[in-house]
Amino acid sequence: MRAAARVALVLLIASGLPALVAHSSAHELPAFPQVRPLAVEPELVLDRFTIRHLAMEWGHLVGFGMWLAASALGLAGREGPHWPVVLLTWTAIAVEGVTGMYKMEYSTPFAGSLQLFALDRIPPISFAREYVYTLVVKHLLLVGAIGVTAALSVHVWRSKPGERSSLFRALVSANLVLALAIGAAAAILGFYHAIVLHFS
Repeated sequence: MRAAARVALVLLIASGLPALVAHSSAHELPAFPQVRPLAVEPELVLDRFTIRHLAMEWGHLVGFGMWLAASALGLAGREGPHWPVVLLTWTAIAVEGVTGMYKMEYSTPFAGSLQLFALDRIPPISFAREYVYTLVVKHLLLVGAIGVTAALSVHVWRSKPGERSSLFRALVSANLVLALAIGAAAAILGFYHAIVLHFS
C-alpha cells in the first residue's frame, strides 16, 4: 500500500513539472540591475625613481623661471653689482641643461630615448621629424644663450662695480629673447609630443 502511494506521488510530480517550467518561463522574473564594481584608482608609488622624475620635470620649469628672473633683475637694476645677475643666469642655464638632457632621455614620446649626438635615428612616426627638428633648434638656442652669458660674464668682470653700461643691458636683453625663444620651442615640443603619442 505504501509502495503504491509512493509511485503515485512520483507520477504526480513528474506530470506537473513540465507545466511548472512552462509557467515560470512565461512569467520571467524581473531583472535586477547589475552592480558594477567600484573603480580602483591607481596609487602613486613614491619611490626614488618617481621622486627623481618629478624633480627633473619641475626643475626644468624652475630653471626657466630663474632665467626670466635673472633677466628681469638685470634690466630693472640700473645701479648696484651685476654679478648676482650673472650667477643666477648661469645657475638657470645649468638647471635647464641638466633637466633638459634628462627629459630628452626619459620623457620623449618615442619607445627609445634620444641622444644628443644621434638625433638622425628618427622613428618612422608621423610628426616625429618635426619633433626632433624643434628639439635641435632648442639646443642651438641654448648654445647661443651660453655664448651670450659668457660674454656677459666677461663684461661684468671687466667693468667697475655700479657702473652703468648699455652693453650690459643689451646682453641681458639678448639673453631674455633667447630664453623666451627656448620657452616657445618647449611649448611646440609639448604640442608635437602629444601628436606623436597619438600616432605611435
